[in-house]
Amino acid sequence: MVQNPLVCFAVREESTFFHKSSNVDFLITGMGRDNAFSSVEEYLQTHQPPFVLTCGFAGALSPALNLNSILYSCDDDFPLIPQLMRLGGIQGVFAHSSSVLTTRQEKKTLLEQSGANVVEMESSVIRELCSAVGIPSAIVRVISDTAREDLPLDFNQFMDSRQNMRMPHLIFHVLTHPAKIPPLMRFGKQTRQAARELGSFLNRLLAGS
Repeated sequence: MVQNPLVCFAVREESTFFHKSSNVDFLITGMGRDNAFSSVEEYLQTHQPPFVLTCGFAGALSPALNLNSILYSCDDDFPLIPQLMRLGGIQGVFAHSSSVLTTRQEKKTLLEQSGANVVEMESSVIRELCSAVGIPSAIVRVISDTAREDLPLDFNQFMDSRQNMRMPHLIFHVLTHPAKIPPLMRFGKQTRQAARELGSFLNRLLAGS
């Protein structure tokens, strides 16, 4: 039985403009290494996809990277390498972080420590799981915040121990700090545009799958 490729996102907002189809399996893993590990490990117990894509937002560490740039990293035998290149993806060096980097200084420090030009939270463990069972995989992520900007909030303070967002705490904080509303709205528009660019890229990448 031929099985579908798998496309993973950490949160649903990253997948807004990705066209789900019967030819591709789709998984929302949750944020962070633990959630990604649990979700993908459970999926791989009953599925053998021909390849796996781990997708979503990423923060730029290099000041040379602009908003909405699409970066990728993949195994040598990943079957869609020519398409990734043809569509204008930028080969990236990804660092893993166990928390959301919220300030320019945090991004600069990780750049200096790792030599990576982009940071994300889930893909490394997903690719480890795939490698262990011989499934080729790739990261495809869009820059949702640049190295030159701080995020409007430290989102880490609103997460529980498993990195699930505690929405009542976040909403209460915003309501009691109304000055945060305009920058949060701007950031929301920024991430929505990033999701649009990522969805468009992935839809074209997988058009023949």
